[in-house]
Amino acid sequence: MLKKVFLAMVVLQTGTQESFGALIFSEDMGTPSGTIAISTHTFQNSGTLTFAGTGDIRNTSPSNVYATASAGGNVFLTSNIGTNFTIGAINTSNYLAGSLTLSFGALKSTTASNLSELQVSYSTDGITYSSLAFAAQPTGTGTAVWRSVAISDSNLIPISSALSLRWTNLSGTPSFRIDDIAFNGSITAVPEPSSWAMVSLMCCTGFVAAFRRRTTGA
Repeated sequence: MLKKVFLAMVVLQTGTQESFGALIFSEDMGTPSGTIAISTHTFQNSGTLTFAGTGDIRNTSPSNVYATASAGGNVFLTSNIGTNFTIGAINTSNYLAGSLTLSFGALKSTTASNLSELQVSYSTDGITYSSLAFAAQPTGTGTAVWRSVAISDSNLIPISSALSLRWTNLSGTPSFRIDDIAFNGSITAVPEPSSWAMVSLMCCTGFVAAFRRRTTGA
């Protein structure tokens, strides 16, 4: 009888799982003294992430306007088709699928560009890359300025222990500058017992103690 009652009372109601947003990494491109090759530059996350590409790092035309602009250095993708910048060794394995968000600062060299010539893509093997879409940006007078760009389908970025993100200039006309990359995701919080669970546990403990006193005469 005691065993049956005990088992019935330890069926506890546990708390629901919750998730919270977390910064996976942010990159402000460091503070170069001039024009430097990507391969030799010290980035904010050098030693943790890998950096490669055919673009270069410059301290001219520093980022401004948007709230998170860090100024300092930026990646320059010259107007040569295929010029690129890649960040690798990104581990998203602890984050929830569909929760990843990516944003970055961008500057175009011509007012006619809507940034469709700038491709953002991802890879899980460093070989095959898939494109990520973002909204077309304004064109015309006064639009060749720094702006913050958000990837609209970042929920398609997969969970991976070896993720790479790449920015590529697909055109021979405008050049682009990249800065202030922010990559975020959500982590599942460890659920805590609900108040009902704690009450049930205390009642169960008290019942067992009382039952034993009655049977032993203590």
